[in-house]
Amino acid sequence: MHLKERLSTSRGSKPLPEYLQFVESTVDELALIDKCLTDDDLTILVLNGVGSEFRELTIAVQARETSITFEELHEKLMDFDTSLKKEQSSEISTIIANVIRRNSQFRNSFSS
Repeated sequence: MHLKERLSTSRGSKPLPEYLQFVESTVDELALIDKCLTDDDLTILVLNGVGSEFRELTIAVQARETSITFEELHEKLMDFDTSLKKEQSSEISTIIANVIRRNSQFRNSFSS
């Protein structure tokens, strides 16, 4: 029972790979005591635990007509996480470029 409770914990501030490793090791422990989870149960637990930034992926997985294995879900989550990080990095680069441009314009107008 304690192992199943551990699975219902959200990822919080853990990096996604660490969270998925935690889930996988807990599922392995459950299997050792003959308390296996179905793919659907595991998918629901993981999607509930990853957080709102994975909302689009969660909706897509829930819309599937067939179950998704943990391995497939793991791969999709990691790909989505990589995509989110690239997006955030691009946004930060744009903000930095805008600040530098504005500072440069300010200096140019000040020195004129």
